[in-house]
This record gives sequence, structure tokens and C-alpha cells, in this order.
Amino acid sequence: METRGRKSESEREIAPLVASLAAVSETRPEPPAYLREAEAAEWRTVVGRMPAGWFRAENFGLLEALCGHVCRLRQINAELAEQSIEGEDFERYNRLSIAAERESRAAAMCATKLRLTLQSQYDEKAAHRSASRQNFERPWNTKQ
Repeated sequence: METRGRKSESEREIAPLVASLAAVSETRPEPPAYLREAEAAEWRTVVGRMPAGWFRAENFGLLEALCGHVCRLRQINAELAEQSIEGEDFERYNRLSIAAERESRAAAMCATKLRLTLQSQYDEKAAHRSASRQNFERPWNTKQ
């Protein structure tokens, strides 16, 4: 709802700025040129799954880290699939498993910080209200 009367000088100056910011936020950021092909593909996948304007310039470093961790995790998992657990290969298998766990934790942390996971979008109060509504027995619906 608009206010009555003439617009002030400051209101007239801010309107074009707000419009230009809205236009900028509707674009999806492209991956930086220095990312490897697999990392750039991961970047496009992640950015494409979220609403336009979800990622801002201050989040790009964390998004780059996420893409790097995911790509390294895939490489390690591919090596683990080829590795046998028996004999001398067990030591290498163990090192790869530790590296996979480290990359997995780092990727999960980055995804949570970027609010990409369900956990990071979970609202405890809203969930409690929803659950209490489902289990609430109304007195007029009970049979006696």
C-alpha cells in the first residue's frame, strides 16, 4: 500500500536502485573460468536446483569449495570401488576411506552453510506445529 502525497527526493532516488537489484537477483551465476570441467558442471547443477538469486557473490567461495569437495569425493569413491580390501591393498583402501570421509564431511558442511540441505532449512517450531495438528484429537470427533 502506498502512502499519500508526493514522493520525497530520497524515495525517487531509491526506486531505480531497487528495480536494478531485483533484476540482478533473478540471474543465476556462472561458474568461474578457473574451475575444472567437472567442478563447473557441479556448480551449474547446484545453482540450477535452487531459486534464482539464491547465491550471492559473498557465497561463491563456499560454493566453489562445495563443488571441489564433491568432485574429489567422486574420484575417491571411484578408486575405492576398484580397490580390494585384502592383502597389501588394505592400507591403501584404509587411506582412501579416511579421505572419502573427510571430503564427505567437508561437502556436507559447505552444503549446510549454503542452506542446501533439508537440515539447514528445517524449522523446529513449524515442524512441531505441523506434528501437533496431525495428532490432535478433537473432542467433537471422538465417539463415546
